[in-house]
Amino acid sequence: MAEEFHDIKHLMSMTNPVPRHHLVGAAHDDQGRAALRRALEQTAEASLHGAPRMWTRRRLLAAGAVAMAATATVVIRQSSSPTPLATPPMLHYRLMRAPTSIPPSAQAVLLALATVVDRQSSTHPPADAAFSLITTNIWDLNVTVADQKTTSVIVPKLVQQWTPLAMTGSGRRVERRGKPQSVEEAKENSAEAVDDAAALSDEAWPAGADMGPWSDALARSSDQELREELLRGGSNSGEPVTYRLLRAVRMLHTYHVVPDPLAGRIWRLLARQPDLVFGGEVTDRAGRKGKAITFDFDLALPMRWVMIISPETGRLLAFEEILTTDAGKLNVRIPAVIGYTTFLSQRWVRNLN
Repeated sequence: MAEEFHDIKHLMSMTNPVPRHHLVGAAHDDQGRAALRRALEQTAEASLHGAPRMWTRRRLLAAGAVAMAATATVVIRQSSSPTPLATPPMLHYRLMRAPTSIPPSAQAVLLALATVVDRQSSTHPPADAAFSLITTNIWDLNVTVADQKTTSVIVPKLVQQWTPLAMTGSGRRVERRGKPQSVEEAKENSAEAVDDAAALSDEAWPAGADMGPWSDALARSSDQELREELLRGGSNSGEPVTYRLLRAVRMLHTYHVVPDPLAGRIWRLLARQPDLVFGGEVTDRAGRKGKAITFDFDLALPMRWVMIISPETGRLLAFEEILTTDAGKLNVRIPAVIGYTTFLSQRWVRNLN
């Protein structure tokens, strides 16, 4: 059990968008304790009504962000069912090279993409803009345990995130859920599965909430300051520099409109990382062609992160997380997509509507 919990804890920590240092003291903070009480009350209510146990990937991560000890109580053991859990289909990466050749460096590709984004019309927020509005496609894994049988389905979601341009402003997040899909039903193009879906949740973000590096501040920084700011979040212990840089880049694009000049500078910064590899041509889950930049690491389980970048605009299209050669105690088929974020649109807006 300890080994299984260790695998799951590290897997969740890698997909958790909240840096660890932002959670210090949360168990003793009034807001953190209130969030934990709400999570436990929802669990208790479901148990009282005799409902099958159903957990989503997002709920597990949210509970883990408040207290990892609480997360341990909701991990579902899969030993009762040999059927692997549902995971999204792998994308098809096309790389023309000999099987035994050394993987090509990403440097030349990233520098070329930086040149492409430099040619775009320079983007700056309008004078009356107050928010970044980012629309993404993500997924949840719903697992139900009933009568000693475990079933799982993939639930694609559309997320709209309003982030204030002023650090003191409040924000908003709206989620829309698509139709649950089995492994056989799931498609690579998951963005279309949530068209016109009704809102599942509508949450307000309090003023002062941490939303990663702020693009406005980064745009005014020097190249050295840009690198230092991207490396600022999270723990330094055992985490490769490239891991920390990519985590910050993903968080930046999740919450903020990234102006073209800043995107070009980020690709040039990443081009200096020797452990980034060009993974080939790929079509993302919204049907757009892109170039894959990959990073392999092993902090607990062997993982690959993939950035998919448009060769036409030089902008980030998607971010994929893949278990590569060993799932540990996790009941999934390898290789397994355990997370993805498809960035559908980014724009500046005047209000929260």
